[in-house]
Amino acid sequence: MGSLSLSKNIPLLVEDVVYTGGQFRLPNHKIISVKGDDAQTFLNNQTTNDVSKLADQSFHLNSVLDLSAKIVGFFELLKTDENEFYIVTHVDIADAIVERLEKYLIAEDVEIEQINQSAYGIIGTRQEQAKGWSGIYAGEKVVLNFGESDIPLINQESFHTLKVLTGYPVWGETIHESELINNTTLIDLAYNKDKGCFLGQETVSKIETRRGAAFKPVVIELNDKININSKDILKIEGKKVGKVQSQADSYLLASLNRESRIEGLKVSFDSPFEFEGVVKNLPIYKSSEKSISFYYHGVELFQEGNEEEAEKYLLKSIEVDPTFEDAYESLGVLYGRQERYKEAIAYMEKLSKLNQKSVMAHTNMSLYYMKIGEIEKAEDQKAQATIKQFEVLGDEADRKRRLEEEEKKKKEEIEKREGMYRQVLEIDPEDTLANYGLGEIELEKGLYQDSISHLKKAIEHKKNYSVAWLALGKAYMQSGEKELALETFREGIKVAGKNGDLMPANEMQRLLGLL
Repeated sequence: MGSLSLSKNIPLLVEDVVYTGGQFRLPNHKIISVKGDDAQTFLNNQTTNDVSKLADQSFHLNSVLDLSAKIVGFFELLKTDENEFYIVTHVDIADAIVERLEKYLIAEDVEIEQINQSAYGIIGTRQEQAKGWSGIYAGEKVVLNFGESDIPLINQESFHTLKVLTGYPVWGETIHESELINNTTLIDLAYNKDKGCFLGQETVSKIETRRGAAFKPVVIELNDKININSKDILKIEGKKVGKVQSQADSYLLASLNRESRIEGLKVSFDSPFEFEGVVKNLPIYKSSEKSISFYYHGVELFQEGNEEEAEKYLLKSIEVDPTFEDAYESLGVLYGRQERYKEAIAYMEKLSKLNQKSVMAHTNMSLYYMKIGEIEKAEDQKAQATIKQFEVLGDEADRKRRLEEEEKKKKEEIEKREGMYRQVLEIDPEDTLANYGLGEIELEKGLYQDSISHLKKAIEHKKNYSVAWLALGKAYMQSGEKELALETFREGIKVAGKNGDLMPANEMQRLLGLL
């Protein structure tokens, strides 16, 4: 097995925080109490996140804006019940948040006051010992509470790395006064587009449905380990493209313009000094990938012969995700190799309960029972493995039949659309949408030159048609015209970046990388 990919390797940078964890104090904070019969309704009408969906004894990230969608303040909102809430925010913006809320407090039964308390968080397995408000903080499950406990403090450097890799907001570092929420990670972490009206909502919605934020944070994976000052302006060929926000290890959190924040884009900066990196969309670290990260690291250690450490990581993988079948199978194989057959059988039994169609679980149990001399059980497991194999073959036949039916329906739909596009082009040979649609169909059919002809015509009449640039690049790529494909993808990425069409831009960047 080769080196691990970025997504699988990232959690190991913050392993001591996201796994064992510990206690952390929320930085430079103030606590605001919001209580009363109308507390939930009032907060829901004033904030960017959906308070009505927040469960009792939980918290989420939230914010308040002014009429032009600029940030007044952001905070963790803790809900005890629908009549009692607590806002935990940075000390520098506590007064502004209270003033903003009280300004729109008319006749509601709500009392707002700042209280003298200290807020702490518990992260990792340590949180099982804690009581408080549960939620997501820096991409991880965390329990917040008031008052310090005897749980050990976490590693602050790793915790900072976690915040950088998830884009979790830090006042005065990644978020500043009067910034548009669209230009920050709050738009992804603390904004619910379906909740209804709140102050600034119309402006937020307009920006998001048009071209999106002019500047927005991404992570730049640096080619070399360098130190850059926060707030440094980033330039490419003398043109400002963004600004540094924070740094952790070889990862730079920076706010970049539309053209530059394309997943996988290789960037060469010439200011504040010359350095290179690759753009990665936030979040790089995802809690959902933690289990698979530990699993792959365990497999790598196993293949290197470090079975003791491999066992540790495979067990961690199962602890994080008790339904992860591959980890059970790998542990069983590891124990089998070490002649710990009873333990190997125990994990294969767990695998067979998780996946009742697992052939390998019964095959391995048959082998291990044979090793310990329990021949009858070995034969029984062998028979069960055979039965499961027939079941799998039957399922495969059903799947093949369903795929054939789906393929037939898809072919009929394509023929219907092709006929419609050809009718339109008989009337107007220059129709942009029809040329694009027919070009896509011809590309799928492998008629690459016909596809190129129609897609070029679509772009001639609509230069900023991002998806047409993507399709044209694919057509050149499939027809073996590599240089034209490269040229098309490069130009298409510029067009899509200016439009704010990040999905086709990211796909063109991916294909450009393949070429």
